[in-house]
Amino acid sequence: MRNADLRSSRLRERFDAILFASQSRTSLLNGNQGEWHRPEHRGGIGTEGVQALAEFVQEGGTMVTLDAACDFAIQELRLPVRNVLRGLSPSRFYCPGAILGVTVDNRHPLAHGMAEQASAYFLNSAAFELLPEPKDATATVVARYPPGNPLQSGWIGGPDHLRDRAAVVEVTRGMGKVVLLGFRVQFRAQPHGTFPLLFNALFGAASGGAGAPPAAARPAPVPVPAARARASAPPPG
Repeated sequence: MRNADLRSSRLRERFDAILFASQSRTSLLNGNQGEWHRPEHRGGIGTEGVQALAEFVQEGGTMVTLDAACDFAIQELRLPVRNVLRGLSPSRFYCPGAILGVTVDNRHPLAHGMAEQASAYFLNSAAFELLPEPKDATATVVARYPPGNPLQSGWIGGPDHLRDRAAVVEVTRGMGKVVLLGFRVQFRAQPHGTFPLLFNALFGAASGGAGAPPAAARPAPVPVPAARARASAPPPG
């Protein structure tokens, strides 16, 4: 997708889900400028793109944002969520790359297939609190940082700012939803434990919002050949 695609109307007729990589709000809105960039690579999605995305969600689309792109969605779509780390100086909070523990609500379709505890890769990422909900939106916490220090590996300054804060939030609006993945669930294709949060968000969009695969779509158990079953059976007596 290019900026012109996002600025066009009727996105819902062409897409089930739109995924934003970790990119700042300013970068998404304004993009690259200057003569050293090719004309087709200049600029961002602008206010036209924001309006088109708002309509996309309202009409049943799923907008998924990773890490820094969450602030773009929160501010431009006016979601009832606040990034509690936004604006904090490094002297108050700093986590330039660490593995943190999160508690997961695995009853939610976004967390289908996950355990109740997971390890999240956090790289100057986001943490959320829910605000009073307007009439047109509902926010649900899917993963949350613990009430204590979440550090599992690496280092962190100011961990109290993460205490009991949301790490993953789903906001429903109209017929669609916005998924805020506040940490790097897919970082360098390594954190397999948190991949499902992204995969389920995309699967849910393609399957009409169900999130978890229906029973008919899940692979059937692989039958064990009789010979192998006999070989693996315990000896009698």
